[in-house]
Amino acid sequence: MTNRGSRLSGIAIALTAAFGHAAVFAAVALLYAMIVGEHDTWRGAPAIAIGAFVSWLVLAGSRLDVPVWLTLIAGFVTIALSTLLVVLATVMVSMGRFDGWLAFSMAMNVLPFALLGGGTVAAIVSLVYGLALRRFAAKP
Repeated sequence: MTNRGSRLSGIAIALTAAFGHAAVFAAVALLYAMIVGEHDTWRGAPAIAIGAFVSWLVLAGSRLDVPVWLTLIAGFVTIALSTLLVVLATVMVSMGRFDGWLAFSMAMNVLPFALLGGGTVAAIVSLVYGLALRRFAAKP
């Protein structure tokens, strides 16, 4: 019973931290869209939130004391995943079907530029989130 309880506790911690990471990234994306005056946020904020959730869940798991280098990588993975989601959605909406080669070529053209600018900003946001999580997390 104790093993099951600790496993469920670890899953709850992992999901809560991943949801927090996603919420921070969604808030930053919406704030950026409001500042820039962009009205087409149906792809940006949800894609970034999904990418942030998945990246934190996969990379950090149920650890609250995530290493600094891992938080930086989580920021870059967040942007990579969200860019791929937006490319896939764009291809599906514009063509009415999935075209793998077009999605691959679009991703390879967009991904380096997204990682250069957005990845750096996302790494900083993820680093701040990881440090805040480490600082304010309840110690057992």
